[in-house]
Amino acid sequence: MAKNTQLFGKHIQRKSAELPWLFRFNVNGKTYSGSTLTTNRKEAEAFAKARKAEALDKARKNEMLGLDGRITFGQACELWWSEQGRHNVTDQSATVTWLRQQLGDNLLLQDIRASHVTRVREARRDTLAFDDRKVMDSTVNNTTARLRAILRHAHLHHDAPLAPIAWDKIMLALPEIDIRVLSVEEANALVAALRPDYRDVIAFALASAKRIEEILTLTWGQIDWTMAHPTMQLTTKGNKSMRDPLRAPELAILRRQLELQGGSPAKDARVFTFVATRTRTSTHGKNEIEHTRIKGKRYPIVYGSRSDHFDVAVKRAGLTDVTIHVLRHTAATWMLRAGVPIESVSRALNHSNIAVTLKYYAKVTAIEVGAAKDAIGDQVAAILQRANHQPLKLVAAQR
Repeated sequence: MAKNTQLFGKHIQRKSAELPWLFRFNVNGKTYSGSTLTTNRKEAEAFAKARKAEALDKARKNEMLGLDGRITFGQACELWWSEQGRHNVTDQSATVTWLRQQLGDNLLLQDIRASHVTRVREARRDTLAFDDRKVMDSTVNNTTARLRAILRHAHLHHDAPLAPIAWDKIMLALPEIDIRVLSVEEANALVAALRPDYRDVIAFALASAKRIEEILTLTWGQIDWTMAHPTMQLTTKGNKSMRDPLRAPELAILRRQLELQGGSPAKDARVFTFVATRTRTSTHGKNEIEHTRIKGKRYPIVYGSRSDHFDVAVKRAGLTDVTIHVLRHTAATWMLRAGVPIESVSRALNHSNIAVTLKYYAKVTAIEVGAAKDAIGDQVAAILQRANHQPLKLVAAQR
C-alpha cells in the first residue's frame, strides 16, 4: 500500500473518499490484502472481517492437518479428493491415482515446475486408450487441467506456495472441433432401435441437452412438481448446482417413468430404470459389489448397461460415428438452427461460460449467420440494381 494511504477503520484503509476501501491484515505471519470493492465503510469493514475469519479458519484447519505450507503432492491430492473431487459428478479417482504415480507423493508443491507438468503431459500422450490407440489430445488436456486443479486447490484453500507455471502454453492446441449431429431421421431410427425400456432415457437426453451422467443419477427428489413451472435440480460438471425448467417433452417422459414405478417412488430412487429380462447375480464396480437382479423387476440404469444397449441400437439403426454425447451435440445444434440465441443454448447446456459453447458450435452459428445474410442478400442486390439504373438526383444542401 502507498505511504500516503490513511487508516480509517479496522483492517481497512484508502487514499480518498472516491476510491474503494482496501483491506490489510496478518494471520500467522502471512499478509492478506486487496480491494473490498466498495466505498461504504461499514460494508468494507464487514468484508475485511469475513476475509479474516476465512483466513483464521484456514490456518486452524491447516494446523489440525499438520500442514505448515510445505505440502507434498500426495497430501494435495488427498485434500483435493476429500474436499472437492469425491463430490464431483464424474469419478476422477483413476486420473488422480495416475498423476500420483507420475509425480510421486513426496514431491513438494513449491518445487513443481513447468518441466514436471510437461513431463506429465507427454506421459499422458503416450498412454493407450481401451482400444489400444493413443488417447486423444483433449484427454491429455483434461488430465493436465486436473493437475492444475489439484495444485490450485492446495494453494487457495491451504496456503501452499506455488511456482508460476504458464499452463496455457503447456496445453495442447486442439484442432477445430467437427461435431457429429443427428438428423431427425437418424434420431427416429436410433430411438426405434432401442429396447423399449431404454428409449425414455435416451429421448430425455436429447430433449434436455444434459450430460448422460447427470441424467442417470437423477432422483425423484431432484424433481420439483410444486412450482407453476416444474424444474429439476442438477449437480453438473465441476460440482455446480443448477435448476433447470422442465418442458412438455421432458415432463411427458417423467410422468411415464413415475407411473412405471408405481406413482410414488422414494425421493432417493433413480428416475430412469429398466426391466430385468432374467434373474442373475453379478458383481459391479472396482470393489466388486454383488448384485442380484430378479426377472421382471425394475432397476436403475447404470452407465455400463446404458452404453451397451445404446451401442447395439446404433448398429441396429445403421448409424456410424455416434456416441452417447452426440445426443447433446444434436440437441444444441437443433436449438441453434431453430433460432435460439447462443447465450440461451449455453445456459441449457450448463456451460461455465459462453466461450465453451462457441468452441463447439461456432461453426453452426456461422452457418446460421450466413443463412440470415442470404435471406436479405437478394433484397440488397435488388435495391442496388434499381439505384444503378436510375439517374443520380442531387439534393441541395440545407442551410
